[in-house]
Amino acid sequence: MSASIEIRVINLERSKDRLELIASDLDSAGLQWKRLEAIELDKSTFLSQSLYRRKKALSVNSRDLTRGELGCFLSHLAALNEFLDGTSEYLLVLEDDVLVSSEAASNLLGLPQLLDGKLGNTWHCTNLTMSYDKRFRTLFDFNSIQVRRAFYFPLLASALLWTRQGARAFRASVLSSGIYLPVDDQVRAHLAKTGLGLSVSRPLFELRSFPTTIALRPADRPGILSALRKKLPSYFYAYRHQLLSLFS
Repeated sequence: MSASIEIRVINLERSKDRLELIASDLDSAGLQWKRLEAIELDKSTFLSQSLYRRKKALSVNSRDLTRGELGCFLSHLAALNEFLDGTSEYLLVLEDDVLVSSEAASNLLGLPQLLDGKLGNTWHCTNLTMSYDKRFRTLFDFNSIQVRRAFYFPLLASALLWTRQGARAFRASVLSSGIYLPVDDQVRAHLAKTGLGLSVSRPLFELRSFPTTIALRPADRPGILSALRKKLPSYFYAYRHQLLSLFS
């Protein structure tokens, strides 16, 4: 498995307790992995990142991304860049609040090859930590778990399994459109357009109860109109792909 799947754990330098726990899980499961130091941006200059599209963020989201959200996005992008510089077939990006059980590790061993065998190149990314029980199509069962075509890709980017083609396509979209949403929202928007996202009926990877490092203050949460501006394009593409799937 290690020759085909790269595992990257995104971890802030100051979050040593998180790293110790996920490292113990991965080592106990016999999985080879590497730590990717999470990017923590300077408080005074974080909005000046070259890929950040502030005008678009304010238009779509009605607010700037936080320093933590931008750092998180850039960390995921760094994981994709490292992966695409290599030769492995798949990349599993884990955030350091993930709990890796022996069942998750066992399921991971055969999942990518099974997906390729059944779906060929018609998938780019699978969310292994969150499900969304609307706008999906069940494709097949795998060890008592349903693998689904996720027309509206689940949020949270805590455990994302990428193909090379998928990683390349998402990176290209970011380089073209810039960063204007939190990474999980922008992955959702991208995969809603392509229709190449997958999810599972129950999480392979659970989450530990750590305080988030990128939470918004309640007063910063976007209103209804902002939420609609952000979600409507993805809704449109999701419904379109779901409708087309009825005739395929």
